[in-house]
Amino acid sequence: MRIIPFRVIHADELIEGGLNKNAPEYNSQTWKEWARSFTKKDLGFSGVENGHLIGAAGLVKVWDGVFEGWFLGGWRLHENKFSSIRIVRRELDKMVVDNNIHRLQCVVRADWNEAQKFIEFLGWEKEGLMKKYSTDGEDYYRYARVTKW
Repeated sequence: MRIIPFRVIHADELIEGGLNKNAPEYNSQTWKEWARSFTKKDLGFSGVENGHLIGAAGLVKVWDGVFEGWFLGGWRLHENKFSSIRIVRRELDKMVVDNNIHRLQCVVRADWNEAQKFIEFLGWEKEGLMKKYSTDGEDYYRYARVTKW
């Protein structure tokens, strides 16, 4: 898999092509607005395999040392899940070192088991349930990875 810098158009392509297994069924405009909320930062990357986008991930700074993680996977993710996990882990580790990060955090919908397994496989820990966290009133789990570097 080849890694390239993340661009907004990658989010559009992933959303229009169909997201990964059991992704929440928001309308495409909601997904695009969400994706644009973090694309202004330059801490993202996309994975390409055989000319197709597989997914994109990155970080958004909350404040010094603390960043919020995001991930957007396309439907091809499950065909490339192990290489995707290795790449996401490697690229995030680089960002941690380069940006002097001591805490990574993210949220995952409470009813999205595949996403929870993915983030846990990356070594993040579930910190707790955030009831009615989203604009649509859905519950989410807060995950974090506290670095030791």
